[in-house]
Amino acid sequence: MTDNENRRLIDNLEAYSREHSDLRHTHPDAPEWAWRVISRYRPLKSPVQWHAVRRMVMTVALEMKPTTWEQARRLMSMTGRYAPWLWSIKGIEPEPRRYFNEANIWYYVERALGKHSESYRWGTVRQLGIIAERLNGKSVKRHAAPNLAGASRPFKQAELAAVHSWAISLSTDLKIRNACAIVSLGAGAGLSSAAIAAAAVGDVEVIAGNTWVRVGGARPRKVPVLSPWDTTLERAVSGRAASELLFQGYRLEEYPPRAIQTFLTEHPGRVRPTVSRLRTSWIVRHLNNGVPVAALVQAAGLAHAGGLEKYLAFSEQPDLDDCAALFFGAEL
Repeated sequence: MTDNENRRLIDNLEAYSREHSDLRHTHPDAPEWAWRVISRYRPLKSPVQWHAVRRMVMTVALEMKPTTWEQARRLMSMTGRYAPWLWSIKGIEPEPRRYFNEANIWYYVERALGKHSESYRWGTVRQLGIIAERLNGKSVKRHAAPNLAGASRPFKQAELAAVHSWAISLSTDLKIRNACAIVSLGAGAGLSSAAIAAAAVGDVEVIAGNTWVRVGGARPRKVPVLSPWDTTLERAVSGRAASELLFQGYRLEEYPPRAIQTFLTEHPGRVRPTVSRLRTSWIVRHLNNGVPVAALVQAAGLAHAGGLEKYLAFSEQPDLDDCAALFFGAEL
């Protein structure tokens, strides 16, 4: 590209950014980088459609107060596809509260995203739902979480030892506490990323020498923590107020567990302690130890026993002869 072409491109971007520049003055707290992302975004849509809804989309993105470049870009790309489509189909006057509601979001997902992946539809409803809830104050039904075909493979004992060494050898006390919270709640109690992100110090309690952790959410329960991870979890909670979150880090409203993923990416170890593998290790250990299925389903927060199917491929396959006495009627 020549210098003249570069100058024309920059001039075009600046002129495009100046359109609706009054929004910049009505949102003075918006960082300059966020304004650049929002004001310069242009989707691969009909210019007529985009022109009709652009001001509304920019207003919504500014009112969501993005805190990272990635979040601002995601807000614009998702609403920049949604709003022009809805305008072209329904012809609704561009007013945020009329666009962002449960009925329109689900209409869009069912009519426009039928060929997209389950994960994409789930993420779309999650993001647009957050916007709708902020604007209208009413909860929006979420799309079912993606149904993954199989479980991540469990860690071997040597790998779990490496994960523990990683957690206790980070450079600051805060990092060590965060890492200990992740690995002890994942490998010791089988918690998901969402459950770890929501866990508070006060959710951990010791009863008769055994450690338990309370889990909230859709399936509230109290889970026994595997004893080898007691000390690690104690290091995460020691000396802290009960109201503090166990894992400390900035949480994006639309997906709090991303803070955990970011932490693991920023602090790599010889063995990456992904929460999905820690949880698989916990479930498979209990399957191998013969924990009753009904109890394991409850402790794992599963909806039904079918949720264990994907973990069976990693569990030990008992010899039927060794179990014959049980089938003959012996007590366990």
